Amino acid sequence: MLRAAVVVGVFFGMAGLNAVHLDACGDKFLRVGRSMKVRGYSPVHQGSILIYANPDAVRDFREFLGRFGHISTAVGDARRFAEALASGKYDVAVVPVKELPRLASELRNSPSKPEILQVFDHAPRRQQTHICALHSKSSGYEALAEIDHLLDARLKREVVGAASR
Repeated sequence: MLRAAVVVGVFFGMAGLNAVHLDACGDKFLRVGRSMKVRGYSPVHQGSILIYANPDAVRDFREFLGRFGHISTAVGDARRFAEALASGKYDVAVVPVKELPRLASELRNSPSKPEILQVFDHAPRRQQTHICALHSKSSGYEALAEIDHLLDARLKREVVGAASR
């Protein structure tokens, strides 16, 4: 009886020494707002999103974003895009990469300084790690993940900026 108790004690003692720390590779599924089930997805941050595209063409995408608490606006031309940037506070601007050169000054001069989510029609030749990009055929959930990443980075930058003042 005593021998069995010692064996069980040693077993549980060794198991306790080998406990896995929760900051391991799978920790992204343990964060608030994340789930292993895609259907159980909920964004960590909700944001205001400006989309440079024909409003009719992105109606389903905007409804999809709305289901997850994001507020989105779509504009189809550069003039309206500039007006929207000047008058509203946007966290993220979703812009086709081919339109970026035309819209760069409006994005830079915007009072809200939105994060930019670039949309490619084809895969970029060289993917740079600091660019948040999306393929035009990406799923809505991939777009949500990129938007979450941008909102998280923006929030961290704002917190660091406020702390350094």
